[in-house]
Amino acid sequence: MTFRVLLLQFLWWGLSGQALRAEEIRAGRSETLLGVSEAVRIYSGGVSLRDPARGVCITADSAYARAPGDSSGGRAGAYLFVVGVAYRDSMRRVRADTLDYDPGRKVATFRGRVALEESGRRLTARRMVYGLHTGLLDAAGAVEMAYLDEGVRVRAGLLHYSTSADSGLAVGAVQVVRLPVVCGADALCAAADTLYFFDGGRRLRFSGRVRISPRPGFSACGRTARYLKDEDRLELDGNPRAAWMQDGESGRDSVTISADRLLLAFEEGAMARAELFGRVDIRSQVRRDEKIERRQTRADTSVVTYRGGQMVQLDATGSVEVSIGSGQGGVTRVGGQVVRMTFSGQETDSLAIEGKATVVYTPAGGKALSRLSGNEISLWLLGGKIHRALIVDEAVCEHTGSTEEAHVVFSGDRLELLFEDGELSRASGKGGVRGNYAPAEEETSR
Repeated sequence: MTFRVLLLQFLWWGLSGQALRAEEIRAGRSETLLGVSEAVRIYSGGVSLRDPARGVCITADSAYARAPGDSSGGRAGAYLFVVGVAYRDSMRRVRADTLDYDPGRKVATFRGRVALEESGRRLTARRMVYGLHTGLLDAAGAVEMAYLDEGVRVRAGLLHYSTSADSGLAVGAVQVVRLPVVCGADALCAAADTLYFFDGGRRLRFSGRVRISPRPGFSACGRTARYLKDEDRLELDGNPRAAWMQDGESGRDSVTISADRLLLAFEEGAMARAELFGRVDIRSQVRRDEKIERRQTRADTSVVTYRGGQMVQLDATGSVEVSIGSGQGGVTRVGGQVVRMTFSGQETDSLAIEGKATVVYTPAGGKALSRLSGNEISLWLLGGKIHRALIVDEAVCEHTGSTEEAHVVFSGDRLELLFEDGELSRASGKGGVRGNYAPAEEETSR
């Protein structure tokens, strides 16, 4: 044995011995390759390493232990495990094709078909770097993080994850799927550029070209979104829009909403409440057998309340415009500062308008026309038709009959009107009532 070989062996055991003393490695066979600038110990025939200080156990078909001067740039005491790698510590298990284990730097780098399992979580990727002392994990290449108990799967190109906080950041063509935990439960599907997730996937925050569907038949999009599973709540910002459909016993209902900000709450798998802020636009269509009612509401803010999956009330404020149309009932257009709409069987039942309230009502056929105005107006509808109206404070009614021969104009402090099939059938007023009635060409003042 030459002096050079003896010197390299001395350097190997002397300089790397401190790093190796903490680990115990066993193999079927081992050998040391010595060269001018490198020295590598090769283990084969079934390798196992135990690191008692960190509670780590690693097995593989073979391994390489790097010595000082290794041209691969590795550190003394670092190991490269190859083929059939299995890593285990007190919290997790990992399988991979290769593992670069560096106890000195407290870093483990897995490559190939990486699969991690830890406390109800499973992660797969092509590459994963794990900080042994920080609990931080970086994964790349077809990454999928699965929360087995929650049924949530996160797919992305890159993943930065904290095992201690159970939170992380996913980047690059992110997809999220929440599979039903029990048969018949709803599933969450979402796509975005990035995703922050917290509390084991129970809180999700998306950004960049967000598309999300927390319920079957429901879809939403925006620049940012936040989903809170415990509250079953979805928040969207950045020109958000949402649409959903629901099949009933006798028809299909559809709703499309948009605003500067949307807050949506669900209950027992159905929409429970929608809050809209800024440039509100709500469009809905209700089909009952052969009847169709279409509604549109524009406002500054709005709150829509659902019960049992059906819309029961809509409140809107700030420059409100409402349009209600049906083939049987005609078209009703409403304006005001505050509007409350109630619904029965999904059809419009009543409207309460405040603040420079206006109503333009055109019954089916388009021949009759009613114009109402006042500080407060209440309307009651039946089958899409107005059958009663109450106007309070600066009340004005102008009605043209379907024959275009009868014309009524009158005003007062309070007016109460009754309609039959779109025609004004009765009117009563209180307080400073003025008006006229003109059948044919004859005019009678009242």
